[in-house]
Amino acid sequence: MTTSPHPPSPFALPPRLRGPAALLLALGGLGLGWWALRLWVNDPVRPVESKIGVIAAAALLSLLLGLAGLRRALPALQRRTASPRWSILWWLTCAYLPAWLAFTLPEMLVLLRQRPASLGLLRVVGPPGLAAGQPEAFLWQSLVLGLGLLLPRLPHLRRLSWPARPRLENLAVGLLGGMALWLGCTFLLGLLLAPFQGLFTPLSTPLAPALRLLLAVVGCLAAPWALESTFRMPHSPVQAAFPLRRPTLSIALVYALLQGRPLLFLPAFGFSLGLSLLAQRTQGRAPVILAHAVFNLLMLVVHPELLL
Repeated sequence: MTTSPHPPSPFALPPRLRGPAALLLALGGLGLGWWALRLWVNDPVRPVESKIGVIAAAALLSLLLGLAGLRRALPALQRRTASPRWSILWWLTCAYLPAWLAFTLPEMLVLLRQRPASLGLLRVVGPPGLAAGQPEAFLWQSLVLGLGLLLPRLPHLRRLSWPARPRLENLAVGLLGGMALWLGCTFLLGLLLAPFQGLFTPLSTPLAPALRLLLAVVGCLAAPWALESTFRMPHSPVQAAFPLRRPTLSIALVYALLQGRPLLFLPAFGFSLGLSLLAQRTQGRAPVILAHAVFNLLMLVVHPELLL
């Protein structure tokens, strides 16, 4: 005797909508809990002990919910990260998202809250926003990308190696290309900064000698090798994992957006286009890495916040 299958519930969601629905439900619960916690903590009538107890209970509940969600998500995450695309996305997320959340976003929020309030958005878009989170965010991104290229446990990134010994003419092309890109980006940045003259203080601030030395080493050695090997080389992990119809324009757009600073979008876009064209013309890695290193070296002298 066979039993008939149970009819589907009218409230059941299709499988493709369950993930987004769960995410929206989690975000709604998080927002509601945050609102209730703020009401409790900001109430002047309640004693301090009860506020501390509620905060501790909320932290414990968040930790338990996070561990339970992680336990359910790990099997699906392991299946997805077995593919090259998910490995590259996870790697880029670890390189850019924590730096933006930890360094850039808090300083932009501080700029928005400064008085007068009418200049808050101009501070974020203008020269003060260019220096938000720098150089800490740049150092984090460069180190994470470089370590990702060197880690042997990432099979999709192991194909990369240091460039072979270049020829003298390629070095000359890289040197002149880096100087030309720096001049072009500086000129474009000057045009973009012209409307903000007189509103804000000068962009560059003095750096400690140790920090300037660290920026020189990372910005002129590690960052050019890591960024060019990640984005613009013909067999880079990004281009290998995501076959693009127009890789030069697509990589330039992604690279400019990842800078996270509106006023730097056009200079970073042009900088990436120039390096991609240089890589296509020379068919080598050394000239592009040298051009990037020369650009960062010159930028370190003028505007240390604008290393790319």
